[in-house]
Amino acid sequence: FLSGFEAESTRKLEVGTLYKYPDFPVWVLGSATHYTIIFSARRADSQLSQEAQVEQRAKQVFNENAFDEGGLALATSLPAMLQALKISEDRAEQAKRDLVREEVILWQDFLAWARRQFGCADGPAAGQAALTKVRLFMYDG
Repeated sequence: FLSGFEAESTRKLEVGTLYKYPDFPVWVLGSATHYTIIFSARRADSQLSQEAQVEQRAKQVFNENAFDEGGLALATSLPAMLQALKISEDRAEQAKRDLVREEVILWQDFLAWARRQFGCADGPAAGQAALTKVRLFMYDG
């Protein structure tokens, strides 16, 4: 039996964001004979930062339009990608100049561009969230 996280790391399944970042911070860990509940009294403890939300949405949009899992999308997909991110059409030409190289869009370029459009940091520290202490409670049943 593979748990959700083990199956995800072996690419047998992909765990959704509602599972990783639930509305209510309660996680149940268990086996056939035992379970443990871990929870927080603060709902914000399981929420994504604005930067992480932008990255997550950009990744979802890119993957829906990519032609493989190698981080490549065709330039013809760019208008649909911008529309899915709710980026206005007046930025389409600039996006094309910044992102399209030989009729291909690379994931890293797309992510950096999307971050700039939403006012998120872009650089060596981008994507590295600050550490925050979280107070968790546990019920071992």
